[in-house]
Amino acid sequence: MDDEKAVEESGSSLNGTWLVLLALISIACISLLLISHFQFGVDIPFLKVVNPASATYWGQIGDFVGGVLNPILSFIALLAVVLSLRSQASELKAARAEAKASQITQAQQTKIFKEQSKLIERQSFETVFFGLLDLHTKNSETAKFFHMATAVIGADAFESYSKKYNVDTVAVTIGSADIPAKYIMDRAQSFHEKSREALGRYFRTLFEFLLYIDNYGVPQRRSPLYVNPVLIKGFETPDSITKKTYAGIVAATFSVYESECIMLYCLTPEGKDLKSLCEKYGLLKHLPDRQNQKFAKALFESSAFG
Repeated sequence: MDDEKAVEESGSSLNGTWLVLLALISIACISLLLISHFQFGVDIPFLKVVNPASATYWGQIGDFVGGVLNPILSFIALLAVVLSLRSQASELKAARAEAKASQITQAQQTKIFKEQSKLIERQSFETVFFGLLDLHTKNSETAKFFHMATAVIGADAFESYSKKYNVDTVAVTIGSADIPAKYIMDRAQSFHEKSREALGRYFRTLFEFLLYIDNYGVPQRRSPLYVNPVLIKGFETPDSITKKTYAGIVAATFSVYESECIMLYCLTPEGKDLKSLCEKYGLLKHLPDRQNQKFAKALFESSAFG
C-alpha cells in the first residue's frame, strides 16, 4: 500500500516537472525570437508581415474584440467563482449534516453501551446478592442460644435472646415514667457480650451484606454510612431505589425477634455502622410489641422503622 502511494506521488511529481520544463522552453524560444527580430533586426523566416496596413487594421480589430470580450470573460469568471462558492457551501452543509448524523449515531451507540454495561453490572450484582442472601439465611438458621447445657438453634435462639434482653427487662425505679438511655445501652452491651460468640459472625456477615447493597452503582469506594437519612430524603435516584428494594428483601427475612436482636446490637459500639444502614434503609420495621419499646426507638432515627 505504501509502495503504491510512493509510486503515484513520484509519477505526479515527474509530470509536474515536465510541464514546467515545457513552459520554460516555450517562453525562452518566443523571447529569443522577439529579441532577435526587434533588437537585432533578424527576420523570422516563417513569420513575415507582407501588408503593414492590413496588419494595423487587424490590430485595431483585435483591440476592439479584446475590449469587448474582456468584460464578458470577467463576468463569466465571476459567475464561475460564485458557482464555486455555492458548491463549496453546499458541500460544507452536507458535511455538517453528515457530522451531525454521525454524532447522533455515536450518542445512540454510547447510550446502548451504557445500558448494556448497566445490565451486566446488575446481573453480576444479583448473582453475588443471592449468594449472600443464602449465606445470611444459613447464618440465621445456625444461630445459637446457650441455656445451661442446652443449645437452642435458629429462630428459637433469636426469640430466646430477645425475651431475655429486650427493653422491658431493664430494671427501672418503681414509679418512673421513662427509662434512661444509659440503662438501655447497658442492656444492649450485656446482650452483645453474651451473644458475641454465638451471633458475632451473623452480625458481621449481615453488615457486609448490607454494605454490598449500599455500594451498588458506586464502585471502588465504601459508602458514606454516617449520612443523616433526613438530609437525603426526597433525593431519590434509580440506584437508591434499587438499593432500597434489595435491602427490603433482606429485611423481609428477619423475624420480629431477629429484628429486636439486630436493634440491640446496633446500640453497641461495634454495631454503630450497622445502625447507620438500618436507619438509611428502614430495616427495623417489624419488632415485637414491648411496653417500653418507644424508649429504645428514641435512640434511632425514625427512618430506621420504615
